[in-house]
Amino acid sequence: DMLALLREHTKPSHERLDSAFGSLALDRREGLVRFLAAHTIGMTPLHETFRHFVSEELNMPAPDYLTMLHKDLAALGVDPMALPSLDMPPEAATDAGAPGIGYVISGSRLGLSVIRRQGYWGEQQGFRSLYMEDDSGPACWKALLPWLRQRNFNRAEEEAVSAAALASFDTFARAFAVSPAEDSLKEMGADG
Repeated sequence: DMLALLREHTKPSHERLDSAFGSLALDRREGLVRFLAAHTIGMTPLHETFRHFVSEELNMPAPDYLTMLHKDLAALGVDPMALPSLDMPPEAATDAGAPGIGYVISGSRLGLSVIRRQGYWGEQQGFRSLYMEDDSGPACWKALLPWLRQRNFNRAEEEAVSAAALASFDTFARAFAVSPAEDSLKEMGADG
């Protein structure tokens, strides 16, 4: 099924991305800000396709993760509009690729629920991240799983979904790479 294919095709990309984000110390303000900034950079080109897919194909309200991220960064003194921008990868810019984007973004919410349980900077300082605390992600994931398993995909569709998922992982990896380092965050006003 498509879910098994996605897991197989994206496993190395997923592991590399988890390793990159896992290198951040989320118990420090700078680590959390970089985490949120990188998610914002990566989410920006993909978010509208994700929202459309969730509302139209999964028939459920689509979480507005980008607004959550923007509000979080503004509350931490970082202008989200000052962050670097990335283009939509061509592999993800097709309707056929939307499930691949949905797979990556919905799946990432499972990891965030683990991070939330472990704790992150701000809880003791009165900051609660809208993005980190949002609990709508598991519902999207639960709706996506049967959609991927039960739908029949032809070879071209399988390739389009896999390519979009890989491009989405790559977009978040590039977002991490261009996200502001600690010194830049201090210049942006995130030094607390």
